[in-house]
Amino acid sequence: QCSVIVHHGGGGTSSQVIRSGTPGVCMPFFLFQNNWGAQLRDIGAGTLVDTKEIRDAWNKNETNLLLDAVEEVMELDVQKAAAELGLKARESRAGGVQFAAKKTIEILQAYQNRVSNLKKDQSAL
Repeated sequence: QCSVIVHHGGGGTSSQVIRSGTPGVCMPFFLFQNNWGAQLRDIGAGTLVDTKEIRDAWNKNETNLLLDAVEEVMELDVQKAAAELGLKARESRAGGVQFAAKKTIEILQAYQNRVSNLKKDQSAL
């Protein structure tokens, strides 16, 4: 067991971070990998750090931004959000794919509702 998982943001590693219920600090090395870190950050279950910023801060004044990120995700609210997300992912009967599909449908339905409301507002003018 660990309190925080520092990872590169690959799909497989990120899915295991989510399933574990442990907050993640994502340090992406390729373009697509930051998407996972951004998702974790946006739902409050982790954070995303830029490796160049970490290196530059250390070289400039020995500021350890990675340590700052680890301390950030050790906060109780982040630990709780990660634990809740992990529980939901593990409880999903069809596993992570079903969980992701359900969330995608929810997001698309919310978007569709917003578009419908905008159209109604425009027609009322």
